[in-house]
Amino acid sequence: MNIIFEDDYILAVYKPSGLATQTSKIGEKDLFSEAKNHVNGNYIGIINRLDQPVSGIVLLAKSSETASALEKELQSHNMAKYYRAEVYIDRIEKREKLSVDITSDLSLFPNVLTDYMCRDANNISRICASDEVNAKEARLEYAVRSIGEQTANLDIHLLTGRHHQIRVQLANAGMPILGDKKYGTDSSVKYSMLKRIRNVSLCAYRLIITHPVTKQRIDLKADAWFT
Repeated sequence: MNIIFEDDYILAVYKPSGLATQTSKIGEKDLFSEAKNHVNGNYIGIINRLDQPVSGIVLLAKSSETASALEKELQSHNMAKYYRAEVYIDRIEKREKLSVDITSDLSLFPNVLTDYMCRDANNISRICASDEVNAKEARLEYAVRSIGEQTANLDIHLLTGRHHQIRVQLANAGMPILGDKKYGTDSSVKYSMLKRIRNVSLCAYRLIITHPVTKQRIDLKADAWFT
């Protein structure tokens, strides 16, 4: 287990793509079980979950009180979440308009996506109308860090936490994430297969939190990219 930060109250670890955050499947490894073993069977609570094919930082609490405080921070959007994604530029007109966001301040995200999303019963989320039943606003900011012949690397600041939000919004914007079979297009899936990309090229590389006990802001970072 790759530990990023640990003290008496919280544990932050790096989850590789392909490993479930938590699973009920017998015999399948998951991050929760590894963390439970790490704390010798004592309490451990997952604060932010990542999809199985996604890599990045997962935050865990070592007590129910700490978990409650961190969950409140997460729900109030005071926990800053940053991701990196490698996307396929599916439409020619989209590729022609795309440009690298050159700035000396990497904390700036000049592009904003605002949509409404609905979650269906089959564990699929989709863009929907704002007046549709159970519709929820989804917002994220992103910066284009580099552009290839058919791909681009994005830096993303997630402003809301909807189910599969980044994957759905980027696909809807003509930028499906490489390796995403669920929300990708035929072209992006074929390109991913050609490049032998098996998991979703999305990494939760940075998490800024307020420590539930010391109240200090902690900037958690993962050096890893896509695995």
